[in-house]
Amino acid sequence: MQKAYELKALGQMVWEEVKKDGLELAEKAVKQSLKSSYNGFKRWMSESSVMSENKADDIVVPFLSYIDGMVIGKIDGIKLVKDV
Repeated sequence: MQKAYELKALGQMVWEEVKKDGLELAEKAVKQSLKSSYNGFKRWMSESSVMSENKADDIVVPFLSYIDGMVIGKIDGIKLVKDV
């Protein structure tokens, strides 16, 4: 800022905050969408394995819950906003 109460500086500061808040909202949306997609995939696999005659999927489905921590951990680790 060059002078006190400079409107250009105000505009820039407001824009920086909007961008930061927007990215935070986008990050939350991305994480929630990925978690929902993963949960939908697990449900789809579970229901399909019951209907399927293929026995291989009966072996795979029970292991999906074992990878929950890893998958959810990776999703939670997504950072669109850099820590300042």
